Amino acid sequence: MTELDNSELVVPTAYQPRFDEACEIDRDTTVNFIKHSHITDPVCDAIVEELEERGLGRKSARIFSHVLDSDSDHKEDVEHNVPPNLREFIESVKVEPDWVSYPDLLPGYRMFHRNSQFLLAATLTASLIEGFSTNMSKVFFLTGRWRDQGVRRLNQNIRFTISLFLPGSLQPYAEGWQLALRTRLIHSKIRHLIDNSDEWDYDAWGAPIHATHLTIATIAFSLRTYQHAKKIGAVYTQEEEESYIQLWRYAGYLLGIPETVLFKNSSEAKHFFNLAAILEPPPDWESIASANAVIHSTPMIFGITDRKARLEHVEFIYRISRALLGDEVADLLRYPKYSTRGLLLRARFQNGLVRLIQNFNPNYDPKSKFVEFLDILPILSVYDEGILYKMPDHLYSEETSNW
Repeated sequence: MTELDNSELVVPTAYQPRFDEACEIDRDTTVNFIKHSHITDPVCDAIVEELEERGLGRKSARIFSHVLDSDSDHKEDVEHNVPPNLREFIESVKVEPDWVSYPDLLPGYRMFHRNSQFLLAATLTASLIEGFSTNMSKVFFLTGRWRDQGVRRLNQNIRFTISLFLPGSLQPYAEGWQLALRTRLIHSKIRHLIDNSDEWDYDAWGAPIHATHLTIATIAFSLRTYQHAKKIGAVYTQEEEESYIQLWRYAGYLLGIPETVLFKNSSEAKHFFNLAAILEPPPDWESIASANAVIHSTPMIFGITDRKARLEHVEFIYRISRALLGDEVADLLRYPKYSTRGLLLRARFQNGLVRLIQNFNPNYDPKSKFVEFLDILPILSVYDEGILYKMPDHLYSEETSNW
């Protein structure tokens, strides 16, 4: 099911235990949360469905690459087997919503580039894990994306995040814009594969990769990321904070989140995330496996393959992650019982001191463990093979072609 009549309210069983508690805080937002747990992406789902019905699933990469090429010629659409609804979709998303203002996004760009290492560190050690600690983790565990291709999936997430902050990245045909649409189409393909299996419990979980979970993930990558980044040394103004939220709001729109559930500002994002924390069930074994897979995959994208060095970095990432998420969440995710006393305070002090010293001595080379961690963040290790529009062709990662 992709759409829901306003008169209906079917609460998935996973959300029933604390539904009344959430309603006491804000019934309207809670009901909106539940309605959108049944809503996916009717437009892109229909595109994927048509390609499959026409036997073009394995040619979808070539078709998407043609349509998303700024120089593509409409006259060649027939030659490339482009469905009319795909061309209509691309033309529609080239028109920005009236609330998008590129000048207002500039402070968000500045914030990212000034704090990129802190924001990426926060993404890897906290907000990515928060986003996948919801029932959305069931999709990743079912398909085996983290189990079989965890490093590649992390690299793709990092590349997408970085691409959003390139100059003009969200304008039509720019890299961030293309990667957002690529991700959106991949979500639809995964839903198609799940729909044609007997592996999903719609009554319990709602739709796979539903609109509410995409909203939570977008809030995790925006609001939660800069909140965590501040704890380890990021510095930004309120204007930059709100601009950063607006940038991710537009990214969420491109990812197919309906405006009926897409946050308008940081206050709305915070409120929605807090309600989600009530409604979402505690992490189960899929969430636990996904969260720990992220941490164990992280050293590999730094290029750390030596077993001893990798385990040392895994331990340090566990400590940072526990400090940022808090002991309660870390224990639910079955993290090792490492001490984090004073870790964030030391991190802020060390990074503040480094900035101060480097103002007077640009060649100063700090050797602290945390600064070393920031220095090896994988900005330059993200694979550089161009934008590929390959789609998974099997539900299980072990049996799908590389994408």
